[in-house]
Amino acid sequence: MPGARAALEAALALRPETGDLLAAGATLNNLAAVSSAQGDPAAAVDYYERALAVRRQIEDVAGQAHTLYNLGILCTDLGDFGRAEIALAEAVTLDEQCDLPQISRDRKALLEIRSRRKRT
Repeated sequence: MPGARAALEAALALRPETGDLLAAGATLNNLAAVSSAQGDPAAAVDYYERALAVRRQIEDVAGQAHTLYNLGILCTDLGDFGRAEIALAEAVTLDEQCDLPQISRDRKALLEIRSRRKRT
């Protein structure tokens, strides 16, 4: 996977030249996933936050919901349940507003995190 991260970083470096913000958001989201898989959660959170900012800028609602879900799951894994709940709740809101297909998955994750928070 080290090669994947380097390739994604190289692709991201080209995005300003092409002006393709949709691809930049996707690349940042993928970099976050790779960083998480490589055991670098701090970098993953940073990449997810950057992806979310780009996706908000271009009003990519489906992309925002996807990134928020991923961020919520990562924060759950890190034990940051408050941040996870905020991200997942926003993902569900976007899912509902746009009737996105992942709504059931996102609702389930939100209910699970709320249940965990009640137990702690």
